[in-house]
Amino acid sequence: MNIQVFDNFLPDDEFAKLTSLVLGDYFPWYFNYSVNGPGEPHNHSAPSFQFTHTFVRQGHIVSDFYPWLFPLLERIDVSEIYRAKVNLNTHFRTNTPYGFHKDIQGVPSAKTAIFYLLDSDGDTVFVTGERVTPVANRLVIFNADLEHTGETSVISERRVVFSVIYE
Repeated sequence: MNIQVFDNFLPDDEFAKLTSLVLGDYFPWYFNYSVNGPGEPHNHSAPSFQFTHTFVRQGHIVSDFYPWLFPLLERIDVSEIYRAKVNLNTHFRTNTPYGFHKDIQGVPSAKTAIFYLLDSDGDTVFVTGERVTPVANRLVIFNADLEHTGETSVISERRVVFSVIYE
C-alpha cells in the first residue's frame, strides 16, 4: 500500500465539533515522558515528551470520549482497532524528527491513519523520504509497519495529530 492523503476528510460541521472538543479547555491531556514509546529509538536532539489522550489501547476502549471518534472511524471503515489516540506536541527551535518507528509489527494487514487537527510545520516523514505536511482536516493512511516519524514544529504553537492503528 502506498501512502494515501485525503484533504477535507470530515464534513466541516463534524470537523468543527471534534476540533472544539480536543482543543477545548475541558479535554484531558496526559503527560508522556516519551514520544515514541518505551524501547523505540528517539532523536535526543528533539524534545522527548508529549501530551496524549488514548481512546483505544490494545483493542480496548479506555476513554469516555471514544464516541466522539465515530465520524472519523466510520469514514476510515475500520473493522478492528488496535490503538487510537491523539498526540499534542509543543513547538521547538528547529524542525527536528523524533525518531523513526513502526506503529505495530507482526500484523501485516494493519494500517495507520493519521488525522491532523491543525495546520502545522511539523511534517510526518517516512523512511522512504516522502513527507506529508499537517493540514487541518487531512487524513493520511499507510501500512502500520512502515517506519515514519513526526517532526517538531517551529512556527506552529502545537502539533495535534490523531493516530489510529486498525484493520
